[in-house]
Amino acid sequence: MKLMKKILAVMIALMLLVTLAACAWEEEDPAVNNGDTEIEQPTVPDENNTPEENEPNDQPPDPEPVEEPVMEMTPAELTDEEEQILSLVGLTNTIAIYDFTADDTLQVITAYAYELGDDGAWHRISGAGTYFSDPQGRLSVAFDLIGESITLSTQGENETNRTTHSREAYENLEEELAESGIMTITEKRRSAAEIVYGEEILIAIQGMSSNREAESLSLSDFDNPQALLDAGYEQAYALTVVFSDQN
Repeated sequence: MKLMKKILAVMIALMLLVTLAACAWEEEDPAVNNGDTEIEQPTVPDENNTPEENEPNDQPPDPEPVEEPVMEMTPAELTDEEEQILSLVGLTNTIAIYDFTADDTLQVITAYAYELGDDGAWHRISGAGTYFSDPQGRLSVAFDLIGESITLSTQGENETNRTTHSREAYENLEEELAESGIMTITEKRRSAAEIVYGEEILIAIQGMSSNREAESLSLSDFDNPQALLDAGYEQAYALTVVFSDQN
C-alpha cells in the first residue's frame, strides 16, 4: 500500500513538472499556438518616415564649436608688496598697470601721448612702442607728466621689454608747473577694455590748472575736450595704448 502511494506521488510530481514545462515552452515561443505555426510577417516601413529616419546615420557628428579667445585688458590686481613698492618710489598715481589677453597674432604694443590744443582737438605728441608676441602678459605705462615722457614696459612668459620716449621741449615742464603754482590731476582707467587690433584704448587723462577748485577729471572728457577747457584746465593730456598684429 505504501509502495503504491509512493508510486502515485512520483507520477503526480512528474505530471506537474511536464505540465509546467509545457506552459513555459508555450510562453517562450508564441509562434506555436494550438499546434498551428504562425509565420512572422515582415516589417513594413512607415510611409510617414523619411528614408533618413529609417536608415542608420553613418555621418560623423558635427565638431564642437571652437570658442574664440576673449581679448581684453584689465587693471592688474597687485599684491600688497607690489603696492608698497609703488608707494615707496612715488609711482602710485603716475603708473598704469594692466594684465592683457590677446592671441597668437599679437606683434606690437604701443603707447601714445596726446595734447589738447588751443583748437579744442587732441594732437598726438609722442609714442613708445615695443615688439611683443606673447599672447598674454602684463604692461605698465609710467609717466610723471604725460606731456613730458612715457615709459612702456611689457612682460610675458617669454619676453620682457621696456621703451621710453621723452620730449626735449618738455624736459622742465614739471618744474615750470610747480613754479607757476599749477596743480596736476590724473585719472586712470579702472575698468576692463576689449582689445581690438589697431584701435586705441584710453588709459589715462591728465589736466593742469591754476584753479584749485577745478572740477575732477573723467575719461569721458577725452570725447568732449571742450569740457576740460570749460572746467578751467589750461593744459590737458591723454594716454592711450594700442595692440597690433602688424609689424
